[in-house]
Amino acid sequence: MSAATYGGKSAIKNYTIGRASALQFCIYDKTVEMKISDKVDFYHQEWGNFSMGTYVPLEPVKRIEARIHHKIMREIGTGMDKDLESFLAVFEHLTDIWRYALIRNRLDLNKTTIDPFWQLILEDAEFYCPADGLHIQRKKKNDVTAVGRNFTAIIGNLISVMARNRDHTHLDVIRQLKQLSCYDDMLSYYRTRNIAPADLVELVRQTLSLRRLTGKSA
Repeated sequence: MSAATYGGKSAIKNYTIGRASALQFCIYDKTVEMKISDKVDFYHQEWGNFSMGTYVPLEPVKRIEARIHHKIMREIGTGMDKDLESFLAVFEHLTDIWRYALIRNRLDLNKTTIDPFWQLILEDAEFYCPADGLHIQRKKKNDVTAVGRNFTAIIGNLISVMARNRDHTHLDVIRQLKQLSCYDDMLSYYRTRNIAPADLVELVRQTLSLRRLTGKSA
């Protein structure tokens, strides 16, 4: 966890907590930022429209942002078995994701009590859709690079051995592969690479012919 403050010790206006490459919170005075970005009229209108009449223009507006890196969002999507690569895919889950972010970076009043304000924005704030109570957890996609290299090596070595005998065809290679207990796993891996079983047969045929043509049989 990393944290930074900006504005000087006597006039701190901004807090940044966490890493930009993961889950980060930024708490700052939006009434100061909107002057710098020259969007005063825009935000006055937006806050007036969406605050249900509670916005007071002369009072400062503090903004709390949960900034979630796209890598983390992808892992959350994997854990939910959903593709969260666009706003349209995410918006219906924003309240649940907001709650996840606040729980992961919870502000406690003491060792036994959550800060009342933090609990308020955790439980009462909603974005577009109410919370579904989803159990959000990050899940990394399985890295199939290593197993892919092993499957490639198995096929390559088998082709090299069988290329020595001109009587062996590419279908003989496929028949040998089918006898392997890992053959179904092999097909599943190649499907993730957009290689169908028929494509694999053609790939074996071409490789067998090439090994014989170049004299690279075992």
